[in-house]
Amino acid sequence: MNVLARPGKASVSTAADTAPEVPSASRAVQEQVTPAPVRANIGPSLIGAGLSVIGRLDCAGDLQIEGRVEGEVRAQGVRIGSGALVKGTITAEIVQVAGTLDGNIEAESVIVARTARISGDISYRSLQIDEGAYFSGTGKPRRKQAALPQRVEDNSVPSGSYVVPNNV
Repeated sequence: MNVLARPGKASVSTAADTAPEVPSASRAVQEQVTPAPVRANIGPSLIGAGLSVIGRLDCAGDLQIEGRVEGEVRAQGVRIGSGALVKGTITAEIVQVAGTLDGNIEAESVIVARTARISGDISYRSLQIDEGAYFSGTGKPRRKQAALPQRVEDNSVPSGSYVVPNNV
């Protein structure tokens, strides 16, 4: 029975009656189609200006915050817009702050714009703070960990000797 038929008109039509006949060869091809590979970087995820989020955010790519976030934020890259407010720790490769952050940053590279207001500590390898930015906290530079000497089991080096890798 067709539920979308007009009242007063009887219609007994099924999907099987109206579907076109598909040759069996094309059905076999349709079954062999493999899904497309997942793209590594689709683009930044966005927390819009009208959105408030409470809780932990984990993003495999970049995250742009224009709204309000309360909680831990983890992503490859995090950008806090000039009108945004974040309360919590941010952990990322690159962090750009133009808004307000009440919490700590752990990142490889941190860029603080002149409109930024940060209350918290920053752990970084590269830090840029523009003139006019407000920062109340401590900056802790991180260094690459030196490779530990490795015991060598090679006949060209005396037994029990240690060798420091060249990339130190």
